[in-house]
Amino acid sequence: MHNVRKKDRGIGDQISATGGLLYLAGWVLTIVYNVPRNNRLADVVAGTAEGARVWHMYLDEWTSANSVRAVLSLLGTVGLGVGTAMNIFSKSR
Repeated sequence: MHNVRKKDRGIGDQISATGGLLYLAGWVLTIVYNVPRNNRLADVVAGTAEGARVWHMYLDEWTSANSVRAVLSLLGTVGLGVGTAMNIFSKSR
């Protein structure tokens, strides 16, 4: 079994950790921001003035937050992949 020295893995591990944190941030955003809005939308009555007001607010706020979640998830996945690849390729040196 090949033992990789810690210094050889430093940058790959840092990139992986950053990717993991970015992905986790997207998950936290979902729990803290999107879920309460989903619950609020579920409580309104469709076809009412209040329902229309909440729906328009929902579209603006939720869609923006969902775009941020998508970017965080993408960057997190790329970071995890790049960091892992760097660690794998550092073993082959």
